[in-house]
Amino acid sequence: MENFFSETVQVKNKGRYDVIVAGGGIAGVSAALAAARRGQSVLLVEKMISLGGLATNGLVVHYNHSLCDRKGRRAVGGISEELLYVAIKYGAHTLPPEWTYRKDRVETGSIYQASFNAASFIAALDEVTDEAGIDVLFDTVCCNVAMNGGECRGVTMENKEGRIYFECKQLIDTTGDLDLFKRAGAPCADDLNWLTFMMMDTNLERMRECCNKGDIGSLIKYTMLGTDRDGLRNPPGVRRYTVESGEEVTKFIKRGRKYMLDYLKKMDTKNEMVVLYPTQAQYRTTRHIRSAYILDSRDKDVRREDSIGCAYTYREDGFFLEIPYNTLVVSGYSNMITAGRTIGADGIAREITRLIAPSAVTGEAAGTAASMAIKLGCDINEVPVPELQKELVAAGCIMHA
Repeated sequence: MENFFSETVQVKNKGRYDVIVAGGGIAGVSAALAAARRGQSVLLVEKMISLGGLATNGLVVHYNHSLCDRKGRRAVGGISEELLYVAIKYGAHTLPPEWTYRKDRVETGSIYQASFNAASFIAALDEVTDEAGIDVLFDTVCCNVAMNGGECRGVTMENKEGRIYFECKQLIDTTGDLDLFKRAGAPCADDLNWLTFMMMDTNLERMRECCNKGDIGSLIKYTMLGTDRDGLRNPPGVRRYTVESGEEVTKFIKRGRKYMLDYLKKMDTKNEMVVLYPTQAQYRTTRHIRSAYILDSRDKDVRREDSIGCAYTYREDGFFLEIPYNTLVVSGYSNMITAGRTIGADGIAREITRLIAPSAVTGEAAGTAASMAIKLGCDINEVPVPELQKELVAAGCIMHA
């Protein structure tokens, strides 16, 4: 039998925003930018001390293949493409020179993608969110939602000030784990997660090469330990993890660092060193909403009239997905929407839509829809998709493959 402790706490009401975005990863930043640029007051809340989520704190420093169709044609625009150039603005990168902003096609066959420097991206994200007039709260955890039926009235948070509360007209849950949708009682599907530990290291040979070239860009080596990104290469005895308790998350983190410890024990410390390790749990598939429509393998290469953007696979088979708006919302929840890895997607569709570029695509759609719902005075589920598509296309987004 479980024991429970009850407490009554006075919570300071700190004010009201049009839009609260919970979670400052790529999807959250994109949603916040989209809403703020449409005149909404936006509070972006992040539990870490930097924006970018897995792309920065998690060291997933590769803006992936989904920006093009692998045949030289650009497939993504809007904030998703913009953030690629934010990522590479102040640091070393690997963007092919033939690709430039808003260029529709290249004939060389190169992929529209780039690796970037995490620290440089963090600084540039501060700059772009400041320019948009977004209020950001770091080192702050979103704890709960104040619900009136299916309407979210506001969000309680915890930081050094204690427990605080902000009211909102629209809530965008980009926590990556649907923390606020789950606390609101919305239907969520819990997923299992393979443990892949990604870190960065270097050695004397790489240093010499950089000195000879006069280019520091290749100094750091990206090392992946544990399973591969699809869970296909598993060390013996590896299990999958959930986010259902602090103890489970801690086991996930410590097991990943055990991979690093084993790596360090074999390292020649006069020749090699680990220079960066992740500062947040590198979860990828934890929860997704049980939306009216679940995107899956049946949607490969299918044109959808209700699409809010495209995602191309990083695999060699090169198929695309068009993402329908109703994978971002849940019926009965009038002012709550999600984006990124927690939209209604399963199987291979989940693997594709959780990546950086598609997360920005759904983030921009979520922020735009939230702004439209406020202006129209309507339920987030009832935002007219043709009008949403027009807004997104006007902002440079691409609706169809």
